[in-house]
Amino acid sequence: MSLRKFAWLAGCALAAVISFAPARSVANPPPSNISEEYKINGFAVGCQAYTFRLFTVMEAIEMTHEAGGKIIEFYPGQKLRKDQPAVTFGHTSPDAVDRSGKGTA
Repeated sequence: MSLRKFAWLAGCALAAVISFAPARSVANPPPSNISEEYKINGFAVGCQAYTFRLFTVMEAIEMTHEAGGKIIEFYPGQKLRKDQPAVTFGHTSPDAVDRSGKGTA
């Protein structure tokens, strides 16, 4: 088999696999832990805490709340509180760091 024919057959096979693959339906989105009351037309729209990277996590939460936001996405490494500058917040934070967003670290 020539290289040209092989490439053509491989392309046809790939196109067939892609065309028959099940498409993810917008009507059936993946499950979410975000309550429907915080969504806008089914989408969770919120702030990324990196926007407030020069502030602490607690200040970012306050600023988001003051702006009317109900959802915030954190990024790892942001300082948790002013009174504990060495404590950072993220998915790898030790259990001693409160990840509930209530500020009781």
